[in-house]
Amino acid sequence: MSWRLRLLGYRAGFAPEAKVAHYFSGSAGSKTVDAQKLYYCHRNLLRAILKNCGSSLGWALRNYFLFSSIVAVGFSIFEPMKAIAIVRAILWNLFDFKNTCVRRLRIQTSRTRSETGILARMHPRLDRYQPTEHVELGRLLNTLFQYSRLLP
Repeated sequence: MSWRLRLLGYRAGFAPEAKVAHYFSGSAGSKTVDAQKLYYCHRNLLRAILKNCGSSLGWALRNYFLFSSIVAVGFSIFEPMKAIAIVRAILWNLFDFKNTCVRRLRIQTSRTRSETGILARMHPRLDRYQPTEHVELGRLLNTLFQYSRLLP
């Protein structure tokens, strides 16, 4: 929602005293992510990238697929159902690509802000994926994504 509002020219603020109660699992205390939640996270992230990115679309897709591939390979060794969930999320986006393109066209024609200003505000020093179950995988991903920020 913040991304879409920024595209339309609105500003997003931060209220440190605000409290949020998560309905699904955010406040359940568990740090693990099941395969279904992983599926929805990857599916929705890819769709948001496809709909909302402007000139940074190539960069965002490259990083999404690099990240997802590495995570899927790691999970295929440790937790195959999670690897399948990631592949299913990507396939869902392929099958729904026409609808996503229609929505992208509507979003991109209504945007009022440049890509550079939005990215600077949304990703100043973004923490990367930190899988609690596989610390080594998190370190590898963080290293790769730090390197990918240096690429053109």
